[in-house]
Amino acid sequence: MPEGCYLDSSFLLKAYVQETNSADVVRYLQYETGPLLISLLTDVEVVSSHFRKLQPAEARMLLAAYRSNRASGAFQVVPLTEGVYGLAQSLAERYSGKILLRSLDLLHLATALEHGAASLATYDEKLRSASEASGLAVVGARP
Repeated sequence: MPEGCYLDSSFLLKAYVQETNSADVVRYLQYETGPLLISLLTDVEVVSSHFRKLQPAEARMLLAAYRSNRASGAFQVVPLTEGVYGLAQSLAERYSGKILLRSLDLLHLATALEHGAASLATYDEKLRSASEASGLAVVGARP
C-alpha cells in the first residue's frame, strides 16, 4: 500500500522562504501524519535555490533551519537507486511530446514512484501533470 508524500523542492522551499502559499505548506508539514519523503537531490536543490534567490547571510540562516529539521527526522530520506534512474528514463519516454519534464523533475517523480509514495507535493505544473498521469495524488494548490 503506498505511503507517504514525496516533497518536491518547489513545495518544500516555501516552508523556508516566504512566498505565495508558504502558510499552506507550513500548515501541511505541521499536520501531515504520514512520512515526508525527500532525497539527496532535494538537498542539492534546497542549497542551490537558497543561494540563488537570497542574500548569503539569509540563505545560510534558512539553510541551517532546513538542515536542523532534516537532522531531527522531520523528513525520511530515500535513496536515488539504479531503479530510480531506470524509471526516470522510462518516464521521459512515456511523457515525451506530452509533458516536457526537466531531468531533475523526472528524477523526483521516479523517486516518489519507486519508493511507493502515495502522493507528491509540488507547485510545478508540469510535475503535477506527470504525477497525476502516473497515478499519484498531488498536494499543493495550482499556481
